[in-house]
Amino acid sequence: MIKKLVCLIMIGVFAILGVACTEKDPTSDRIKKEIADRITSDTKQDKVFFDNLYKDDKFSFFSEAKWTSTSTRDSHFDKHVADISKGEKWNEIFGYSESKFKKMLETKAGRNTLFEEYDAWMRNTMKKGEVFSYTYEGTERIGFYDEKNNIFVTTNKAGTKVYTCFRPDNERKYIEGQDNYKKLKR
Repeated sequence: MIKKLVCLIMIGVFAILGVACTEKDPTSDRIKKEIADRITSDTKQDKVFFDNLYKDDKFSFFSEAKWTSTSTRDSHFDKHVADISKGEKWNEIFGYSESKFKKMLETKAGRNTLFEEYDAWMRNTMKKGEVFSYTYEGTERIGFYDEKNNIFVTTNKAGTKVYTCFRPDNERKYIEGQDNYKKLKR
């Protein structure tokens, strides 16, 4: 994909500079053909790579999704992980006592460690959890649910943006209670 983009940029640069793209230049057809062949070859290789990578699980690439923004990520961490009064008890999933967990939240290094663990649990849920679609405020979303650890993650339909990750109070009932809930096959 990157090679394809670089080749397209090169074609644009050549066109602007008039290099190898004029009718007078006998090499222009050869260069255009070489670039087109490279793009076609790379595209085929990328398709084969991604087809093989995700042939068994069409949702596994969702685990590469990014948060909609850093501030969204941070506010969700603060709301759902750092605020242990909410009862979500992430410290139990992370394997820390409540007092150790509170101490870790007080330091930047501790918070970074906890955030990395939160992110790892979220991505693991997206890789292995139950997959379903639902509608939120009129928009279709894809949800992932780890029933054993009661972790809910949601992304956009394309799987490129993470909207939330938390532990719902009423567990599976919360998941199945989403508008237009529909379990999907991995």
